[in-house]
Amino acid sequence: DFDYSARITTSEQVRHAAVQASTYEGISQAVQAKGDIVEFSYEIEPRYTDAGPCALKTIKGTHAVHVKGGWKIDWGTGITGTFGIKDESFRLDPDPDVQGSSILVANEQDARFRPGLAATMHLSPRSCRQFKPQLMAGLALDMTELSTGSFFLGTGLLFGRQELFSLHGGISFQRADVLKSGLVEGRSYAADAIDASDLVEKQFTSGWFVGLSYIITKQEKID
Repeated sequence: DFDYSARITTSEQVRHAAVQASTYEGISQAVQAKGDIVEFSYEIEPRYTDAGPCALKTIKGTHAVHVKGGWKIDWGTGITGTFGIKDESFRLDPDPDVQGSSILVANEQDARFRPGLAATMHLSPRSCRQFKPQLMAGLALDMTELSTGSFFLGTGLLFGRQELFSLHGGISFQRADVLKSGLVEGRSYAADAIDASDLVEKQFTSGWFVGLSYIITKQEKID
C-alpha cells in the first residue's frame, strides 16, 4: 500500500494556524488513510488555569487533504467513434474467357465511421491536478450494428480534480466482414464451385478510435 504518512497534514498544524497555543490546546485522533482525500475532525478546547478557562468557547471543525502519489483506477461510460475498419464485399462477374465460370471481384467500399456506446477503465497517477494523463481500455457496442462489439486500448486526459470526464483515443479491434479463407480475389471459379451469397466471414481487424467518457467512480474520502 502507498505510504500516506508524508502526505497528511495533522490537526496539530491546523491548531497552530488557527489559534494561539498559549490559549488553546488541540485534541485529535490518529489519522489513517487509503483513499484520495483524507478528511478528519478536530476539536480545539480552551486551556484552563487557576483563574479558569483562557477562552470562552471550544472550536470544532474538519480538515481535508488531497492525497498525491501512487496510481488510481477509475471506471466510466461514454461514446466512441471507430474509423479505419471496413466491411469487405465481393461479387461474381462472368469470366469472358471461360464460359460458365465467374471471376471473384471486390466491390469498392470505403471504411465508415462507427459510433458506439462504451464501458471504460482508466489508469492514472493519483493527484489533485485539474488534468491528468492516463492509460485506458474499454469495450464498445456498435450503435449501427448492435450485434457487433469492439475492444480498444488507448491514452488520453482526465479532466477535473474528481475525474469528471475522460478524452481518449487509440487502437480499436472489431469484427468485420473479410473474404472467406480459401477464396482469392480475381480468380475464376466454376459455377458450382462458389456461392455468391457466401463470400465473406467475420474476423477481428484493427482501426482507430476516439472517445469521451463520464467517470463513474469519484475520489474516495477517508474520515
